[in-house]
Amino acid sequence: MTEQIKGNNNIVVKDNTDSDITIQNFYKSLEYKELTERIEEMRDLMQSTTDEVKRLKYSQKLNGLENQLEGFKRDIIQLAETFQKINIDTERLRLAKQHFDNGEYKAARAVLNAEQMTGELDALLAEKERLSEKTSKNTAYLKDKANEFLILAKLTATDYDLGEERFTLAREYFEKSLKADRNIDVLHNYADFLRFHNELNDSERLYDETINKSEFLAKESPKYQEYTIDLLNDVAGVYRLLGKTELAIHSMEKVVTYRRQNGKFSSKTANALSNLGILYEEKNKLKKSEESYLEALEIVKRLASSDPKYSYDVSKVLNNLGIVYQKKGNIEKEEDAYTEALDILMDVYETDLEKYLPLLADMLDNKAGLLRRKGEYVNAENAFEKSLNIREFLVSINPKAYLPSLIQTQTNMFTFYYFDKPSGQKSVSLANKVIETSLKFKNIPYGEECSELAKKILKKWSIEGCYLEKYRN
Repeated sequence: MTEQIKGNNNIVVKDNTDSDITIQNFYKSLEYKELTERIEEMRDLMQSTTDEVKRLKYSQKLNGLENQLEGFKRDIIQLAETFQKINIDTERLRLAKQHFDNGEYKAARAVLNAEQMTGELDALLAEKERLSEKTSKNTAYLKDKANEFLILAKLTATDYDLGEERFTLAREYFEKSLKADRNIDVLHNYADFLRFHNELNDSERLYDETINKSEFLAKESPKYQEYTIDLLNDVAGVYRLLGKTELAIHSMEKVVTYRRQNGKFSSKTANALSNLGILYEEKNKLKKSEESYLEALEIVKRLASSDPKYSYDVSKVLNNLGIVYQKKGNIEKEEDAYTEALDILMDVYETDLEKYLPLLADMLDNKAGLLRRKGEYVNAENAFEKSLNIREFLVSINPKAYLPSLIQTQTNMFTFYYFDKPSGQKSVSLANKVIETSLKFKNIPYGEECSELAKKILKKWSIEGCYLEKYRN
C-alpha cells in the first residue's frame, strides 16, 4: 500500500499497481467506535487529573489503545487487499465480504464457521483421494476452501478480543488453508504472519517455498519479478534473525541490484541499501556498510526535502551510520549521527507510536552505549532507562515481536550496573529477568546468548540459579 485517503466512513488506499482499494464503513464499525471511545475516555482521564503518577498510568494505557487502533486499521487494510486478490466464489465468502464491507468484522468472522468448514474440508480431501476422475473440480473446490480459511485466519488475527488464542487460532486456520491448496498467496500471507510473531524457523521455510514458486512464475510473467524481490527482502530479515547472515546478504544484494535498475532514487532502493548496510556491518564489512548507508542517506534526504514523512527514514539511516562509526572508532562522527537522528525522531515519534517507538528505543540504547564509553554514566543511565520503559511497553502489546529487543536492552543494563555504575540490586534484578524470559520463551532470538552472559554476571555477584529450578522443564 502506497497511499491512504480518508473519506466520510471509508478508507481508500492504492496498492502497488496504483489500483484503488476501498474499505467501506470502517469508521462506522463497532470495533473502531469502541476503540476511539476508549481512547477519548483515557484522554479525558488524563486531562482531569494533575497527579503525575495517574497521568503516566493513563498515558501508558492511551498509548496502548492508540497502538491497538493503528494495528487494527493496518490489519483491516491488508484484509481488504486480500479480499480484492482472491476469487469470491462461495456463499460464505460473499457473506463475509458483505459483512466486511458493512464494517461488521465479527459478523464476517462468524459467517466463516470453522467447525462446518473443517467438516467440508475433510470431505473434500477425502473426495480428492477417492474420486481421481473429479480431480479438476475438486481442486477448484479446495482452492475456494483455501480462500475461506485464509480470510478466516486474517480476520482472526485482527480479533484482539481473543487474547492469547488469537495467534493459536489464526495459525490453525492458516494451516488448514495450506492443507486445502498450497498456493503462493496463502504461503506468503502465512510466512508474513509467522515473521511478525517471531516464529522464525517456520517463517523461513514458508518464505523459501514461496520464493521458489514466485521465481518459477516470474519466468513467464514479469509481474512476479517485483513480487519475488519483495519476498527476498522479507526473507533476508528472517535469515538475519536466525544468524544466517551470508544468506541474508546474498538475498539483499539481489534486491539492491534490482532496485538500482528500476528506480535508483526511490524509497525502496534506499530501504534495500539500508538493510544491506546492516548486514555488512554485522559481518564487520564496515567499508561496504558505510558506503551502503551513505548512498541510502543521499536518497532519503532528497525524498525528505519534498515530503517530511521520509524524515523517519533519514533518522533510521543516521542511527545505523552511528553504529558503523562506533565500530570504526570515529567517536565524533558517531555522536553527530546519533544526535541528528534523535533530534529528527523526537519531533515526530508521537505521530505514529507503533512505527517510531521501536526505533527510538534503538537510538536511546546506542546513545547510552556512546555515553557509557565516554564515562558519562548518569546520562547513560537515563538513556538506558528511557529505552527500557519503551521496550517494556512494546512487549505489553506484542511479546513475541518485542521480547528479543527487550532482553538485549536488559543485558546492556545489567553489564552497565556491574562494570560502570555498580549496583548489585539493579544488575542482579535485570540479569534474573533475562534468564527468566529465556527459560519461559524457548528459541527466542538472542535469548540463549543473553542468558549465558546473565549467568556469568550472577556468578560474579556470587548469586546462582535464581530462576533455574522454577522454570526448568
